[in-house]
Amino acid sequence: MTFTVVLPVHNEETMLRKTLPSIKAIKPSEVVCVFDRCSDGSQRLCKAYLGEVMTPLIVRKKLDGNHLASLYLMGISQANHEIVLLTQADVTLDPRIRHLIHEARNHVCSFRNLPYLGWNTLVTFTLSLMPKFKFSGVLAFPKRWTPLLIDAENDLEWDTQIARKVIELNLPYKYFKTACWNLRPYVRSRLWVIGETRRKLGRRPLGTLLYSVVRLQPEVFTAYLRARGR
Repeated sequence: MTFTVVLPVHNEETMLRKTLPSIKAIKPSEVVCVFDRCSDGSQRLCKAYLGEVMTPLIVRKKLDGNHLASLYLMGISQANHEIVLLTQADVTLDPRIRHLIHEARNHVCSFRNLPYLGWNTLVTFTLSLMPKFKFSGVLAFPKRWTPLLIDAENDLEWDTQIARKVIELNLPYKYFKTACWNLRPYVRSRLWVIGETRRKLGRRPLGTLLYSVVRLQPEVFTAYLRARGR
């Protein structure tokens, strides 16, 4: 099965030493690395690990609109294979993805991505077992569906955009309980973005409160309440 991995990179030399081996292990046909204003050794390291399967794209300034969505769109546009797998520089991939990715010929496929070793590891793992819509930012889909799923002018985060479109358009979707790991600790300031996003999506206050309590992240509910007042 041929597929392209799209990997945005912004000064991730240290993290890539831990995550690139897992990308190599799933044997992609191509890895489009979008180097976003990198000033460290990220590009050299990717070349050393990935060799000829790497296609480098160099971004020298912040892009207009939704920057990260734009980076992914840039990488997808250069993909030479119909299936694209989107991942991040701080994520180790489950090797089983190699045997599951054929499902992305006709589905949006999302692969469980667990926060690394903490209370939220248990919370995310438990929620992933429940019979509800589940979504992760490690995902694959047919390249031809990209215009349906990602919009660089949309201020929602790129993976939230995709999750929303899957539901709105009733696209074929599969969630796999893989063991991908996000190695980066939570950045507390990012929790404010989660709260604001939940408000934009029209999530109910009680659900957001429960989210904050269960995950021990009070910033999410505080940001949600502040966003309501705007």
